[in-house]
Amino acid sequence: MYRTSKWMWIALAILALGLVAAISGGPTAKAPRNIVDNTQTLAPGIPTFSGTDTIVITPVFTFPVHGFAANALELPEHFGTHVDAPFHFAGPGHLFVNEIAVQDLVGPAVVVDVRDNVASDEDYRLTVTDLQAWERRHGRIPRGAIVIMFSGWGERWGDPDAYRNFHDGALHFPGFSAESVSWLLDHRDIVGIGIDTLSADYGPSTDFIVHHIINGANKWAVENLANLDQTPASGGLMVVSPMKIQSGTGGTARAYTLFNFDGGRTSGPAPG
Repeated sequence: MYRTSKWMWIALAILALGLVAAISGGPTAKAPRNIVDNTQTLAPGIPTFSGTDTIVITPVFTFPVHGFAANALELPEHFGTHVDAPFHFAGPGHLFVNEIAVQDLVGPAVVVDVRDNVASDEDYRLTVTDLQAWERRHGRIPRGAIVIMFSGWGERWGDPDAYRNFHDGALHFPGFSAESVSWLLDHRDIVGIGIDTLSADYGPSTDFIVHHIINGANKWAVENLANLDQTPASGGLMVVSPMKIQSGTGGTARAYTLFNFDGGRTSGPAPG
């Protein structure tokens, strides 16, 4: 079902504006001033859930030999900033990553800042109370939203050991609670969820209940988001673009948020 037509029209208008600007180069056709890249750069040695997965970048053609350059890539589906497709934890009868409709990969960004809670509890789980507090401040979570848990964990990205935070026999980092995701699915028409950690489930989880709930509802999650401190709590439009892999259980993705556009096409509060 097409649930995000208003936002898709906004996205199309933005893309058209950028094309006009690129073609004309004119001062009246400026691209949006506020776009936040929510994507971590793919590279060997970045944090992974297993601690061993990596990307292999092999030069195939080089400038000295061929006069142009091209690489071959080998990497897991669930690597860096990536989408967990519904099939990932829900199995047959649920969407592969290539089957997720593009209109369900674009939506209002709902960024729920729980950094203060995480500062006192590294295994903090987002609650329904947190979501209701966001709504009291910003209004009802919009239809077709992408709900993001902003834990502040992304600050650790440059230190894989600190990001994985393995001790006492388990990984330790924050995540969604089962209750919060169930509430969003039952009471708000979201398209997906996202987080700035390795998993939508908190680190010590052994049953991965959040994955089962969100994927079981034929919804997706995006993990390892970046730059949420620069992303407005409300008023932004998030685009999440996973690789379109045939029968993929997920795919590494480019994610970004657009807000405060020239000409009043869309607006949102300044980040911070």
